[in-house]
Amino acid sequence: MLRKGDKILIILIVVSIAIGYGVKIYNSNKYKNNDSIAIIEINGTEYGKYDLKTANNKTLEIKVSEDAVSIVEFKDGKVRIKEAQCPDKVCVKTGWISKPGEVIVCLPYKIVIKISGERQDVDVETF
Repeated sequence: MLRKGDKILIILIVVSIAIGYGVKIYNSNKYKNNDSIAIIEINGTEYGKYDLKTANNKTLEIKVSEDAVSIVEFKDGKVRIKEAQCPDKVCVKTGWISKPGEVIVCLPYKIVIKISGERQDVDVETF
């Protein structure tokens, strides 16, 4: 049998979950209309800049050494490293990125893909 206090606790938990989910959806929609640019750097030198809105269904083959090629894929306003010959494949496992400030790094081949653009959220507020 549920007592009055149990019912209040359940209601508070459900309301807090609903509020958290709503905040998550609100924050994820902030980036939909953002003009984000993917900047690809190899060994500290800029390889190229790609607008995520216009680079849909584009694939780049980046030759990083005599026998190694990394494949960068753009799709639906996102970018990822699809294939790489590096041993640990952390860059491939990072997956898709699209928000300003997100980064993919491949240390063995010194490839960095970062998203630049205007961030619309605040990490820390001070008064």
